[in-house]
Amino acid sequence: MAAKTKNQDQDVGLSGSKLKKLKITNFRCIGSEGVSIELDKIVVLVGANNVGKSTILRAYEYVMDHKNITKEDFPGGEFNKDKQPEVELETWLGEEKPGEEWHLSDVSTNNLYIRERWTWGEDLKPVRCGYKAASGWDEKVPWGAPNVAKSRRPKPHRVSAFAPPQEQADQVAKLLLQWIKERAALTSIDENGKDNSAFGKIKRVYDEVHTQVVEETKEQLELAESAISDVISKVFKGYKVKFDVSTSDKSDKILELLLSSPSLRMGPEDGFMANVEDQGSGAQRTMLWAALKLLAEQKPSKPSKATSKKSPDSSEADAIRPNVLLIDEPEICLHPSAVREACETLYELAEGDSDWQIMITTHSPIFIDLSKDNTTIVRVERNEKGTINGTTIFRPSKAGLTDDDQQQLKLLNLWDPYVAEFFFGGKTILVEGDTEYSAFKAITNDDHGKYHNVHVVRARGKAILVPLIKILNHFGKPFAVLHDADLPEANTNTGKRINAMWTMNSRIKDAILESKESAINIRHVTSIKDFEAALFGSEAKKEKPYAAWKQISNSPEMRNKCTQLLDHLLGDVTASLPDNFIAWEKEEDLRTAVAKYILI
Repeated sequence: MAAKTKNQDQDVGLSGSKLKKLKITNFRCIGSEGVSIELDKIVVLVGANNVGKSTILRAYEYVMDHKNITKEDFPGGEFNKDKQPEVELETWLGEEKPGEEWHLSDVSTNNLYIRERWTWGEDLKPVRCGYKAASGWDEKVPWGAPNVAKSRRPKPHRVSAFAPPQEQADQVAKLLLQWIKERAALTSIDENGKDNSAFGKIKRVYDEVHTQVVEETKEQLELAESAISDVISKVFKGYKVKFDVSTSDKSDKILELLLSSPSLRMGPEDGFMANVEDQGSGAQRTMLWAALKLLAEQKPSKPSKATSKKSPDSSEADAIRPNVLLIDEPEICLHPSAVREACETLYELAEGDSDWQIMITTHSPIFIDLSKDNTTIVRVERNEKGTINGTTIFRPSKAGLTDDDQQQLKLLNLWDPYVAEFFFGGKTILVEGDTEYSAFKAITNDDHGKYHNVHVVRARGKAILVPLIKILNHFGKPFAVLHDADLPEANTNTGKRINAMWTMNSRIKDAILESKESAINIRHVTSIKDFEAALFGSEAKKEKPYAAWKQISNSPEMRNKCTQLLDHLLGDVTASLPDNFIAWEKEEDLRTAVAKYILI
């Protein structure tokens, strides 16, 4: 029975007031061609240094805060009326929606979303407009005023790569305060919607006192309104003044006042506890992961159905508001084992029905987990003309991976977290195992000039080649595949049977043919019957990788043969295939080549 394939058009699960798409044009180093980012639960931005990855995070900050820009944010640092900075944001709609004229429907999921756009002129101030389903862009906007609209979008949490120690400590404190506030607002609400927490009781007392104060000062307020209105009406006919002292929407600030300016300290249990900002960079980053792990593992309960049907007060609205974490290079300053822990924490934070989305920039393949359903990988790069573009190069829902494929990738990711290195650019060669990897590395390590941008990816098993080929098909770049043919039949105690590894040849070819239909140039080569036998004339019995490296290092003939094979895989038209390696289209051709080998 065929393995079940993931629905390529499945809903990515972000239909509750979360980010759908971000498009940036003429902002800092990003030019008029623009960069579009499809947003998932986790978006990993990869690319070389200084190509605009952090600029993408900054752009979202600016639109969330309806923020003025600086002159440095204009392309080239100078204003050009024909190239004004522009950021467009698409946001999935949750239960609370603006007027129907703003509702847009996603064709693949039928979920509703809205479009907003910000532009900045010479005065550096933002101008926001909205997109109406019937008429297009309009100077009016969904949700109205910036502060109101802001509360309907995910709350941003930005962590810069080299933020000052105090800023990083403040960021951790804010995350912890948010967690405390969420639990205080949501964990003690009974079936009648009443908050029985200490925070809820303080709020009720505050509201009672506030009502009493308003009542006691009513006469004085009216006198003041009348006196000032008399003066105003003489200048502006028909106008009057009213004092609005309703501050019930401020009651949720009480907890922040009670826990204001928290000081985070760290140190030995029986020793001196120093401020976090005075700790080393690694300790500061680890403290951040600890806070994020708390948010991921101990999420507060959502409001009950009885409560959720009511209009939440401002504290509840803020508590159930989704979050987006924008973080630069999370691997910085961390011990290797801590990098793995940080990766797990980020993925856990965005799992399931979490209210969190993550957008990170990274130079570490460890932060790419190919077995996850919730990860979109975007490569940001600068072409020869200096133009920056962002391309979604991988999205699990569109890669056609089966459940078996994902299980294989999960195991591979545990064995070799650097397998995702090909996402960062360069020429990729997929090989079956360690021997081919060692042989090719012996060549590339001695000629960095010629092979400086070559990635040899070992699948550590023939079966794992299939999901990797599917990923690289979706990746949309040329690559090469080298694997063993093996023998059609295997000997057993009860006689001969069909060799399972032989049947993998057809599965690999089928996956490659899918990519050829997409006009992707792939070089597919098979070793007869395995790499050691094809290259060296005999099969190594033990220490295969070391034996391959030693033979290539000591034998010019073997080195030349291996180099010829490598160059052919990399697309060199002058490099013909060595003997005992075959590029085949039909299984009969491969079977014939193997039969000749057996006879020899």
